[in-house]
Amino acid sequence: MTWASNLTSPFPIQPCAQITNANGTLLSASDRQDLAKENKTKCMQVFGVLLAGTAGASSAAMKLGANIVAQLLDPNCDGQVDDPNVAAKLNRFNPDANAPWFNFGTDSHSEESTMQPSASSQAWKAQGDPSYIPAIVLEEAFHMVHQYGWAVVYPDAIGFKQWGNSKQSVACRCMRDAQCAWYQHPENGGCTNSNGTKCYNLELEWEMFKSDAILGTCSSGTCANPSCDCMEFFHKVETTWLGNKFNGYNRMLAKLNEFKSPPLLLNQRAAVEKLLGQSSQCQTLLQHMKSATMPLPKTYIKETYQCGR
Repeated sequence: MTWASNLTSPFPIQPCAQITNANGTLLSASDRQDLAKENKTKCMQVFGVLLAGTAGASSAAMKLGANIVAQLLDPNCDGQVDDPNVAAKLNRFNPDANAPWFNFGTDSHSEESTMQPSASSQAWKAQGDPSYIPAIVLEEAFHMVHQYGWAVVYPDAIGFKQWGNSKQSVACRCMRDAQCAWYQHPENGGCTNSNGTKCYNLELEWEMFKSDAILGTCSSGTCANPSCDCMEFFHKVETTWLGNKFNGYNRMLAKLNEFKSPPLLLNQRAAVEKLLGQSSQCQTLLQHMKSATMPLPKTYIKETYQCGR
């Protein structure tokens, strides 16, 4: 994806006080009141998913976010959501859905909210270089749709449960197989591979290894829980496989570069598939990613959305 300050979107920016879904239904009065209290004046809706920003938030970033969300929900590009069950979980216009909304501001404080669940866009982190905005917004949009949509509707494949749960998802089991071998979140320490061999994070000042930790997980760090580590792992795997710019961590980058270099000379998708081919759980995850019955994106996520026209 490339950044375009004049980006267009089929989803218009509307005043939050008047935002309606495609059926003409207003956002709930309580949500409209909360948005006003938090100075959110610019709103968009994508298949019921709410995006809201302050007056100073980048309209182009919001349009980018809308176009990305649309592609995540409409992978076959027919202009309709591919899985109504996923869309229903993300529909903020249904007060009973407990759906998230995509929050756009100008700094971390302006993306804090009491209107939960709120997903921070973090576009402001580009810090004067808008070329970083597409990767940032893609990651945060992906996390939102994954956590509140895909993971809820497809918990056995790409959900997440606490470590030790016998019904842990395929994605989390694959992450455990990849831990230390070709994946490690940079904020985590005290990690072991699936055989119990320790690996170390040189970016941390200290690490703690717990003797009762689940193999293939990390004992310490801000992203050691499956609600974070599995989410981050699946984002790195899926978006890299799709062909979007790699936005992952050093262990995975090193392996991808190895497979893309002589003698293998694999392209990016093939390199990801070779990584996933190293364990049965990861092979199953790849099958889910490729499956026509699971409405995950199958192609590169673009900055534009012109489907169904």
